[in-house]
Amino acid sequence: MDPLFHYYGTYLAALTVGMQAQCAQELAYYTHCATRQTTSNMPRALFYKDYRFTPIVTADAQSELGEHYCNLAFQSLPAFNDAESRTENVARKPRMSDSVIHEVGDSTQLMKYHKPTVVCQGSNITRCYYNPLTDIDWQHGGEFKRHFSERLHKKAFQFEPVVPLQSEQVDAQRAAKHPECQVEHVNLSQVRISQEPTIQIAKLNCISDSAFARKMLNDVIYKRHYDAHIKRISLPLFGCRLYVYQNTWRGLEAPVEAQVSAFRATCYALQSWLNKVPLKHAGNWPVGNLPDAVAKAITQVESLLYSHQYGEHRHRYGDDWARLVAQYVPNEQAASVYGVALRQDHLYEQALIAGKVNHLKLIGDLTEFKRSAWFLFNKAAEYHCDWLARQFCHHELSAFNTRQTLGNLDMWR
Repeated sequence: MDPLFHYYGTYLAALTVGMQAQCAQELAYYTHCATRQTTSNMPRALFYKDYRFTPIVTADAQSELGEHYCNLAFQSLPAFNDAESRTENVARKPRMSDSVIHEVGDSTQLMKYHKPTVVCQGSNITRCYYNPLTDIDWQHGGEFKRHFSERLHKKAFQFEPVVPLQSEQVDAQRAAKHPECQVEHVNLSQVRISQEPTIQIAKLNCISDSAFARKMLNDVIYKRHYDAHIKRISLPLFGCRLYVYQNTWRGLEAPVEAQVSAFRATCYALQSWLNKVPLKHAGNWPVGNLPDAVAKAITQVESLLYSHQYGEHRHRYGDDWARLVAQYVPNEQAASVYGVALRQDHLYEQALIAGKVNHLKLIGDLTEFKRSAWFLFNKAAEYHCDWLARQFCHHELSAFNTRQTLGNLDMWR
């Protein structure tokens, strides 16, 4: 994904859905800041007395997963459940012995009519009681939560008979008569075990606009209402996660179409943020109800991207973005193109000034440094890494530890 898109695309999307110009630019800088903190362009560590402040790494070109698995956290967010369900559909054909989880649409009567499916195993019937308050995810259409689905699945396979192996004599006779048609008999339970690593690895696949990516954004929208720690860094955290969200489109083959889709999704995510409502599980605006301002901005962004897709006049690419964004700044807050234009290390330089950091990288004013936007961004990125590490544990992938720390936890709280 283009670094300029992370800044200008976010800036334009925020203005399009009605965010104030100053707040929109601040959010755009938060989204862009992650593009600068890679291992190849990492700011030097800072010090306050004997305490070291280490910025969060957002990309590492040295390995596929990155240092501390930072590439999983920022560059290619795993889809988890989306990847798992798609892999299961491809890896094995449906069988009567599989537990079936019935999908239910949105309805105010979900709790009244939703019941678990009865699973038959020959002459056995597997039933599993559930708690509608803890075992059903009402925010995502009334589906059973993962822990309950796994429990039902295990019960369904508990009574499954093992396919008996043929005797060695019969196999030998058959092989002697038809050597080209030898059949290998496999224990079904072993097949399921052997499929597990494939399914686990597939959970790491990044899928554009996945349900888990939306869950990541909703985590901020929910917690900024009641979590004191999140309230302080809610905007930096949302900007950091918008960067991760936009990157879920980076693997697509058509870069222009990918950025246009990411821009539309960013507009929807920011509208949800302003309205303080969570993003839907999938989709955004209903067909025919796309806001006029968003439709106009999408057309302009698409035109700009196509005009520069082959690298022609690349030196004017940033200027064209700045002129487009400046058109959306309200008249009473009119800003010049220079005021809108991206300054690559703006947040970092402002933090150095606020903290009175000298040439030895020693922080002189700790209080003002902690108030700087760059420090808040790194706090948000640290929270995101820790949150994602807990999600990996939940999906039984605890080997992928995405946690990073800024240094002494008490010092940089």
